[in-house]
Amino acid sequence: MDRIGTILGNYQLTQLLGQGGFAEVYLARHLHLKTQVAIKILYGKLSTQDIQAFTKEAQTIASLQHPHILRVFDFGFMQSLPFLVMDYAPGGTLRDRHPEGSQLPLVIIVRYLQQLASALIYAHKRNLIHRDVKPENMLVDNNGALMLGDFGIVTTAHSTTSMKTIDKSGTVHYMAPEQIQGHPHLASDQYSLAIVIYEWLCGQRPFTGNNPIEIAMKQLTQEPPELRTLNSAVPAEIEEVILRALRKDPKQRFPDILAFAHAFEQASQSYQGTSTRPVTPQGPQTATPSPLPTQPVLFSPSAQQPGNNAHQEILASYDEAIRNAHYGVSKERLIREKLNYIKSVAHSPQEILTAYDDAIRNMHYDTSKEQLIREKLNYIKSVAHSPQEILAAYDDAIRNMHYDTSKERLIREKLNYIKSIAHSPQEILTAYDDAIRNMHYDTSKEQLTREKLQWLTSLRKKEK
Repeated sequence: MDRIGTILGNYQLTQLLGQGGFAEVYLARHLHLKTQVAIKILYGKLSTQDIQAFTKEAQTIASLQHPHILRVFDFGFMQSLPFLVMDYAPGGTLRDRHPEGSQLPLVIIVRYLQQLASALIYAHKRNLIHRDVKPENMLVDNNGALMLGDFGIVTTAHSTTSMKTIDKSGTVHYMAPEQIQGHPHLASDQYSLAIVIYEWLCGQRPFTGNNPIEIAMKQLTQEPPELRTLNSAVPAEIEEVILRALRKDPKQRFPDILAFAHAFEQASQSYQGTSTRPVTPQGPQTATPSPLPTQPVLFSPSAQQPGNNAHQEILASYDEAIRNAHYGVSKERLIREKLNYIKSVAHSPQEILTAYDDAIRNMHYDTSKEQLIREKLNYIKSVAHSPQEILAAYDDAIRNMHYDTSKERLIREKLNYIKSIAHSPQEILTAYDDAIRNMHYDTSKEQLTREKLQWLTSLRKKEK
């Protein structure tokens, strides 16, 4: 049914933003103030008793005043169809930003968890259960902050639609066992939030099936697959936290959302090796990097290039975490992880080379700088189109190495490379002379001089 242009109270519907199993959401404009809002219209007419329940629930939701809870400031009925007037979140939902199958960097997950936990802690103190925690109900405001929406709306939805219809929205994928059995608990929101984080870590939800009933039965009877079987990069400490929050018995989960969030952050800190603030664990390191990761990665989206907003948010989160890391080791792990992330989503070798330059410049320890210089050199060798590009890369690496021993290793490598591609003896002689001139230690110069003499002797014998 096309409702565009319909007037509800002081608001006119201007655009359909989305629709789910039990409601439609519209962008609307205030007739007099010209401000934009979002209006959610629930399917199904309410009985007199249900209208009273909806009114009470809307009043409760409207009383929630928290920076990470989507504000509801009006409600009403359109021919017995209930609707809620809410703040408009132009950034869309986290499902929009991170489609199904995405794996998120741990630094982003911690940032999201802090905001979502703050909202749920506030609601739980008022004995209000959300009942429908999922990425589709996590909205992004103009500043990139999260707002948790749809508090309690699922309760009204149950009285207006069938359970089968609601489950089409994907809710059952995140629903706690006790909630499926009709006995929601504050701990049910913890369970749902843990499934969301499980999905962000592994790129898939723990329970799937061909229909809502099959998924619900798995929620009730099966243990979730261990995260590390789906993504071996997930730290064991974090897996332990998530699996505890997914216990079937609410009493065996964390005492509350605060304890769950604190445990997750502590696990992140423990893996990072610092006790200062939650940061992201170290990304994979390889001696010879490639443009794309070749092993399971916890720290970059899997299979999909993030949208520009999400990409910039991830980079900004890395930069903030790097700035705030207290220890050089922690800072360097984050720099390394940011580099690995960029490598996994880059569209061109130039983006990767720029990322290498930034990482080398920001590394704290000279040994770390040198390791990245060598990795950059290896990367250039893997994508270069000509020997000239590789020789220029060698010169750049030799110039930037801090330790003389490291410089000399690269000088010798460059010499060996030239010998392998040279078209004439003169090219090799010139390469020997350059290498001898650039060696730092006299013993190294003497060794190369002897090698040059031996090479010349061998060459003359062949000519005879």
